[in-house]
Parts: sequence; structure tokens; C-alpha cells
Amino acid sequence: LGWRYRLDLAAGREDLAPGNSNRAVAQLEIAANARDTFNLRYEHNDRELASSNPLDPSVLPSNSGRVSWLRRVPGQHFWEVAYEYRQYDIAQDTQRVELNVGRRLGGKVQGFAGVRQQFGATSQDDRLWHVGLSVPTTQHTYATLIGYYAQPDVGDIGRVVVADLTWERERMQLTGGIGYTYAQLDYVYSDASAYHGDSDGAVLSGSYGFTDNIFGFASYGEMD
Repeated sequence: LGWRYRLDLAAGREDLAPGNSNRAVAQLEIAANARDTFNLRYEHNDRELASSNPLDPSVLPSNSGRVSWLRRVPGQHFWEVAYEYRQYDIAQDTQRVELNVGRRLGGKVQGFAGVRQQFGATSQDDRLWHVGLSVPTTQHTYATLIGYYAQPDVGDIGRVVVADLTWERERMQLTGGIGYTYAQLDYVYSDASAYHGDSDGAVLSGSYGFTDNIFGFASYGEMD
């Protein structure tokens, strides 16, 4: 099929107790063939505030860059390796490496897991593990349950559970794809957070393909 490209540009705002932080994101996805995909992502935040995201309770970086390589065998398994550099003006810069894997377990049930390690500064979440299971519920929907386990150098051990229901116009879970139309509702529960304590909330997100080459996407979430 040859090389295929997708460019995503996004802007958003995170409302936090100390104030607001505006965000701009650019992401380039390059599919070299049916199995190999390369991702390059850049993010800028105008204020370095403690994020309320229970999956990443860290200080928002001024700038960050992430590169990854994803190899997948459609309908069977995948693995991904990634590297991220996070630049700060008020703290020490950090680096992250990730490994994610997934496999069809039987029938249409799919399992996946991963680990992320952070280096460069004492942080609240130096190592983050996750494991999950995804099961189709209809021809175009599937339910997913993911558990996260954080091992910090300082602070309490964190555990987060995410349950979501996703609808896709074209079924692309695990097999992947350059673009699709979908809607997703997530419920998030965290029993420990270095900044906010126990919390729960929901996130609604989605994408819509206006043409074969143009997609719009949006998301909104709240945590208590």
C-alpha cells in the first residue's frame, strides 16, 4: 500500500486549582507498511502546573516530544516501544521510556499490558504499569477494563481503574488503522493520587471523518 501519513493538530485547556494551563499538540503518524507505524508527538503547555490526570499525576511540561515505533500483526498481536523527553522551566527535565504489548487471547477477546519508566528527576510516578482486557459487545462497540499501578520514588503507591465503552464506525481495535470515526465514554477511579487523593470522574471523547483525509476530534473530562 506504500507509506501513509496522518497529521493531528489539537488545542485544549486543563482547569486546575492553581489556575488554567493551555495546551497545543501536534502529532504525525507514519504507516510505513501494513505492520509498522511511527509516531512523532510534540506538546506545549503555557503553565507548568500539577496535572489532575490520575494516570499521570505529574507537573505539566513546558515542552515535550515523544517518538514511538508500533509493530502489529492485524488480529493477532502488537508491540510498541516509545521514548519521551519533557522539558521544564521550573524543574529538572525528565525522560520516559515505554513498552506496550497486546495479544488476542481467544475468540475476539484481546489482552494488553505495558510499563513506563521515568528518569532524570524524583517524581511521583517513576514507574507505571498497566494491564487490560477488551471484549466486543456488538459489531461496532467494545468494552475495555484497564488497571494501572504506579510505583513512585516518593509518596503513596497509586492504583487507577479505567472502564470504557467505545463505538467505532469501522472496527479497527488491535488491527489498528490510520483514521476512523468513533465515540468513547470512560469512567476513571483513582484510590491514591499524590496531588489530589482519592478521586473519580468521566471522559467523553470522539473523532469524526469528514473526508478520507480530514478528521475532527474532541474530548472533555472532569475529575472530583
